[in-house]
Amino acid sequence: MINEPYYYLSFWSENPIKGIEKLDTLDAGRWMMPDWNSAVLKQSEILEVGSAIGQHKLVKSFFNSGIKILMDHFNKS
Repeated sequence: MINEPYYYLSFWSENPIKGIEKLDTLDAGRWMMPDWNSAVLKQSEILEVGSAIGQHKLVKSFFNSGIKILMDHFNKS
């Protein structure tokens, strides 16, 4: 599905999750719905940010926003 290294944030549920295909947009990366219950941040996106500090912030933002979006969604359900 992705032809380069990447970070991902994935989740699983035994039951279908209502509205999961309409999650909010991530601060970085993208959702891979409906093919895979996950979000992906590709290496090429990270490398576009020049500095190590900027790259760290981007990766941290990817995980923080993804986890918040998922937690908010599941707490509504």
